Amino acid sequence: MRALAPLLVVCAGLLAYANTFDGHWVWDDASSVLLHEHVQAPARVLAQFQVGELDSGEVVPAFFGAFAQLFREDQHAFGRGEGNFYRPLLSVTFAIDYLLTVPASELLEGQAPSNPGVLWFHAQSLLWHVLAALGLLAVLRRLGAPPLVVLAVPLLWVLHPLHTEAVAYISGRADMMSGTFVFWGLYFALGAGSGARGIASIAASAACFVLGLCSKEATLIFPVVLVPCVLLRQHPESTTKSIARFIPVALSFVILGGYIFLRSTVLKFAEAGASQAAPLGQRLVETVQSFGYYIGLLFWPVGLHMERTLEGAGWGAALFGGLCLAALIALAVVAALRGQRRITLAVAWFLLTWLPISGVFPLNAPLAEHWMYVPMAGFWWAVFECLALIPTSSPLRAAGPALATMLVVVFLSLTVLRNADWHSNERLFLATLRENPETVRVHYNLAVTYGDLDHETAAAERHYKAVVKLRGGAPTDDNRESQLSLGLLALDAARPIEALPHFAAVLQDPASAEKGIAPEAWLGAFRAAVAAGDLAAAMQQFASPLAQNPALVDAAGRFIQGAPLTESPDYPGLLP
Repeated sequence: MRALAPLLVVCAGLLAYANTFDGHWVWDDASSVLLHEHVQAPARVLAQFQVGELDSGEVVPAFFGAFAQLFREDQHAFGRGEGNFYRPLLSVTFAIDYLLTVPASELLEGQAPSNPGVLWFHAQSLLWHVLAALGLLAVLRRLGAPPLVVLAVPLLWVLHPLHTEAVAYISGRADMMSGTFVFWGLYFALGAGSGARGIASIAASAACFVLGLCSKEATLIFPVVLVPCVLLRQHPESTTKSIARFIPVALSFVILGGYIFLRSTVLKFAEAGASQAAPLGQRLVETVQSFGYYIGLLFWPVGLHMERTLEGAGWGAALFGGLCLAALIALAVVAALRGQRRITLAVAWFLLTWLPISGVFPLNAPLAEHWMYVPMAGFWWAVFECLALIPTSSPLRAAGPALATMLVVVFLSLTVLRNADWHSNERLFLATLRENPETVRVHYNLAVTYGDLDHETAAAERHYKAVVKLRGGAPTDDNRESQLSLGLLALDAARPIEALPHFAAVLQDPASAEKGIAPEAWLGAFRAAVAAGDLAAAMQQFASPLAQNPALVDAAGRFIQGAPLTESPDYPGLLP
């Protein structure tokens, strides 16, 4: 019977996410895998060895050197712009998947496949999610949770639709890897003690923490969760053994200090963003508002999407969130006074892991579904610990199993449906726009998807125009890129008059030169003026300093040679 709970958790995870295996590359998967030359490098090294380009003495250092490079750079080193995401172990797992996916013959042709298979990538992601759920189950058993809790909590956790943002999204694997190492790190830390076995547990816990930090920055929360686990756990052992359990706590804080030092020095790849944080009072209101949303999503996870905001959330949402927060704190206090330590620990787990993503500290978004990956475990643990207190003789005793069964069915159904949204960029972006039609980032990405990947120019234009409208002329990267794209699309569709204002908008923005798109806008404006038959306007472009660029002048000349224009008396000798 002891093996039944793990078996059910594994089967539930496979059943819930089986329909992700044929999903496509979406969102940041391009910079994480498809454009990441160093993720692809180990596969290239083995391919070169197979055809004799590398001998046996060269392949081993080249192969491991390719993996080592991933530990010296930002995760999105081949993405657009600089990031500061140090997740080398995540990139290592992508490299392994790539190695198993792409044939050597394709790698040796020079150009990496633009759309390699995804089966291994999704399979490994699901493996991490199941490992995390089994780690949660192991922690609950080690803390002496009753059978209802040990079975229900990991089952609901592995099936919950909020996790689709991590599991169904290849680049979301970082959450699952971090969660896996946090849960198993706690398990080993709680087994620490004297003797060889205890020392091995301490070492395993420290290793999990280090590996988690190399997977995602959110693993920083590990020592904060470990402290209440050690303090509130029942300790029937001797005082000496109980004191030994604090060794993993001390060691984790030493590791944490070393990590923070490295990330602020040699492993710092970009400066922090310059966006100004909202006033503390506003952040506190938004904190309780988002808390209320999280509680609602934990119980009824519908309308899920990536671009959540607090627009329209008034004082009612703040009141609801504040009451929920107060109720949980009260529950923890009452449980502590009555000696029900696991309930107090479960609530502490939830609140401590929620605090860093609460909004009290400045973040780049008010809330996100995947941020609940680790906190959710504490929430459901607290719920079912309370239900487990119902006396056996009470007619309400069946409430816990009944609730668990109902939620398993509901969560499984919602997860399978939500996975379909992650099947492709188009589905994902359209699903997001249904819930938040004014998210600029999604309009822009959907426009790029339609224009560059699907070649549906009408749809691309529609969403580029939505970006321009929502930005209202703001000097942002997506606004400039959208204006440029609209000009090029109009020009390709033989609408040069319509294209000119878009190119002009780009050229009037001083940042266009810094961002490197001014030359393309200049040439587009020149082409549009020539195509419209306005040679005088075309010649005005040559007065720009950009006209001193020989490549642009040559490009303009080549275009003119093919233009259906007659010689102009105002500009003799321009046309051949």
